[in-house]
Order: sequence, then C-alpha cells, then structure tokens
Amino acid sequence: MRTGLSRSYIYSSDQLADLVVTNPKLANLSITYQKIADYTIPSQKLADQITLSRAKAYLSTNQSYSAGTDTKVQFDTKVFDSYNQYDNITNYRYAVYIGFDGYHVIHAQVQVAAHSSAGGIAIYIEKNGSIVARKVVNYQSSALGFTVDITGVFYLAYGDYIEIFINDTLAGTITGGSDKTFFEVFRLP
Repeated sequence: MRTGLSRSYIYSSDQLADLVVTNPKLANLSITYQKIADYTIPSQKLADQITLSRAKAYLSTNQSYSAGTDTKVQFDTKVFDSYNQYDNITNYRYAVYIGFDGYHVIHAQVQVAAHSSAGGIAIYIEKNGSIVARKVVNYQSSALGFTVDITGVFYLAYGDYIEIFINDTLAGTITGGSDKTFFEVFRLP
C-alpha cells in the first residue's frame, strides 16, 4: 500500500486485468508467448558451429635450407588448434578429420634472412602431396631479408592434408618467430 495518499493502490489480479482491458489504448493488444521447447535449431546449423575448425602455428627458431630444394616449413609451435588437426611435431601439416569437410582458408607467411645476391623464391601450398597454389618472388640482395606469403581457399575432405613448402635459388635461412613465419587455417561456415 502506498502511504501519504488517500487511495489504496493494492489490486488483485482480477482488478488489474479489468483495468488493463478497459484502457482504450491497450484493449486491442494481445500478449502471446511461445515456449522455447517448441523451437528447433537445424542440425546443420549446429554442426557448422561445432566444426568451424581453426589452427595457427609458427616456426619458433630459424630453419636452414639448401639451394634449389623443396623445403617443408616446420611450423613447430601452436598458437591455437581448436580440434587438434595440426601436427606440429612430426609431419608439420594440417589434416582434416571426419566431420570437418568444407572450404578452408589457408594462409602462410615465411620470412627469409638476408641474401648477398639476387635470386628467386617460390612458396607453395601442397594438398595431399600435390601443389595447389604457388607464388614466386624475385629478389635483389638485401641486408634485411624479406617476407613472402600465400593465401588460398580450398575444399578439403576427410583425410586431406595441407603442407607449406619453399624453394629458393640460393641456400638460406627461414627466420623463426611468431610474427615472422607462421601458418594459419580456418574452415568457412
């Protein structure tokens, strides 16, 4: 009950209902509700949310390579790996597990230490041992080194795997570091 006023403001539920219904602005409104249990989420939507896999790894220390040879970049330190699909110990590759089929964005960046003369370097993405994307960069001698990167979108099915390779006309060193040489992948919804 409100104090200081001459009228009582405590109403029963029937009295409140009569007040609401007789109000001309509210008389034509109706209130409906729907139980949450009546709604369903399509299983594909749930599966998409669950299987949006992603992984990122980087090369922690420098990696040497020979001239003119295909060298797999050994991204040995995981930043994240939502479903443990990236092998950073043995094969240095991302493998697709059951239920993770779909289009994946693949990106890799490799920083190469300084070269004393001009040359060319190729970076490429391999899917199941075959090149599916390649980028070639010619360079001049550099005291600072340089960075090459590659990005692609590929359909990957169960059992497919992705690896990153380089091939340089000169022997050299891949510079380790999370901001220098890294690999990242994520599955598109």
